[in-house]
Amino acid sequence: MAAQDLIQDDSDVGIHVEANVTTVDSPQHLANGISDANANTVKPEENEEEESSICRYLKEKRLIQTLSKGLKRHCDYVKISLPEDPAKFLPTEWWKTGVAFLYAVFNLFFTTVVITVVHERVPDKSVSPPLPDKFFDYIDRVPWAFTVTEVNGLILVGLWMLQWLALKHKAIVGRRCFFLIGTLYMYRCITMYITTLPVPGKHMVCAPKLYNDSTGKIWRILRLISGGGLSLTGSHLMCGDFLYSGHTVMLTLSYLFIKEYSPRWMWWYHWGCWILSASGVICILMGHEHYSIDVVIAYFATTRLFWTYHTMANTHSLRRAPNNLLSRAWWNPVFNFLERNVQTVVPIEFSWPIKLPSSCRQRYKMVEGGRDD
Repeated sequence: MAAQDLIQDDSDVGIHVEANVTTVDSPQHLANGISDANANTVKPEENEEEESSICRYLKEKRLIQTLSKGLKRHCDYVKISLPEDPAKFLPTEWWKTGVAFLYAVFNLFFTTVVITVVHERVPDKSVSPPLPDKFFDYIDRVPWAFTVTEVNGLILVGLWMLQWLALKHKAIVGRRCFFLIGTLYMYRCITMYITTLPVPGKHMVCAPKLYNDSTGKIWRILRLISGGGLSLTGSHLMCGDFLYSGHTVMLTLSYLFIKEYSPRWMWWYHWGCWILSASGVICILMGHEHYSIDVVIAYFATTRLFWTYHTMANTHSLRRAPNNLLSRAWWNPVFNFLERNVQTVVPIEFSWPIKLPSSCRQRYKMVEGGRDD
């Protein structure tokens, strides 16, 4: 009974114990020579299947444990940043453009007032002859030259207006243009008022002085505004607005904006506008309408203000840099107001200035989709 009980206990052990015990095909013999049919209860085929299933289970369990340990060891995640919408960094803010436009209009109007005041202080040609100028010593006056200047200026301003209307981000570019125009003409009011130069040529005919006639001065201001301050329109009959040249400001500023906000591959367009601007400035001197110092100061004031503003606008690290000396300019608070929400460089993109009707847009999308197919 002890041997039989021992065999019975062996049959109740788990599978892994039976696989180790039954290693031969012949029936097992007990110690007392009596064989038991129940001792060899597992067949070889079943034993092999159970062994293979156990091996697969152990391998899968070991593989899962290895993978879990590897994942715990390498828990670094790669962060994939999706490109954000550039429009979020370029808000339209047309109301700021309107403020900049009013600023430019005010300074242009104030310029006409200062010209009217300075005209009364211009010395008579018989008392104060024109100042010596080196350019005038070598180049005699060309009567039609100043007409070329104004025609070139009108062409450049017209080209810039058309280009500005076609820009996608015209609100941002517009307030930059209006701010620079207003600031340059405000500087011009200061220089004209503090230093009154005599006329640069005896050919110039100045309107008679009105002195205390306030009504006549108002009419002169309105006439100057209505004609755009151009000699072509016959509205500019006053003298004294010499330092510095307003025509040089508009010629130079128009070219700078045209080049800055047009594609670089349009080099022929840039060169053509540069020729119009440079020839217009030279014709100012050829017509003896301004002293050379008037043109030089106007060029330096326009280019330096334009480059300084756009350097601060395009280099965002300068805005909060502690050693940024450019931020010491008096107009830096105005700059921060206009450019606070512009967080990237304004791309050169064009769009239709007038939105197409919905039916036209739908047809355009249908045609576009057909091309893609």
